[in-house]
Amino acid sequence: MDKNSIRKLIKNLISNAIKYSFNNKTIDILLQKKLFKRYKRVSQKGSGGFGIGLDIVMGICKANHIEISLESEVNKGSTFTLIFPKKS
Repeated sequence: MDKNSIRKLIKNLISNAIKYSFNNKTIDILLQKKLFKRYKRVSQKGSGGFGIGLDIVMGICKANHIEISLESEVNKGSTFTLIFPKKS
């Protein structure tokens, strides 16, 4: 994956975590070996945004064969999991 794509991927995920998390909450970032529609926003919380960040993330993941999954619970939070392909 090129550096620009990985930067966009991580930047968008972290930006959304900050923008849509509850006040005074911790954002955990875990690295392991192992809603995505453009312009779609499910919350008006946070400071703006156009609903394209997760669409960008999905496009980068598809282009680089990265599996992405989301677990989300209302009023609790969301967990994004990225599974990167093994390097041949």
